[in-house]
Amino acid sequence: MSGTPQRIREAVEAIQGWLVSSPNPGEAIVRQAIVLRLLHAAGFDIWNPAEVVPEETNGSGNRSDFLIRVGKGKFALELKGAGIALKGKPYEQVVTYAASEGTRWAMLTNGRI
Repeated sequence: MSGTPQRIREAVEAIQGWLVSSPNPGEAIVRQAIVLRLLHAAGFDIWNPAEVVPEETNGSGNRSDFLIRVGKGKFALELKGAGIALKGKPYEQVVTYAASEGTRWAMLTNGRI
């Protein structure tokens, strides 16, 4: 993973470039063009559903956008469109997902870099 910082830097630069012409992407574009690209650049196998688990409903009936597994650990990842503020209901949502997954870690993003 020695090239990981460079890959992340390149991904961020590319994302910043197209955000100029598409400044307010919705959640689906945040997922595909920002989050998955950055996860891949960081070395995650985004095509392995055992590592990057998309929208799996857990035993509590909750479902985060992604559950990311890192070795024996994991974290919930919740996505919003770029125009959505990351407070209030979205924040409560990701905290609930993390608690129901039994993980201490969660991330909430609207794709803003």
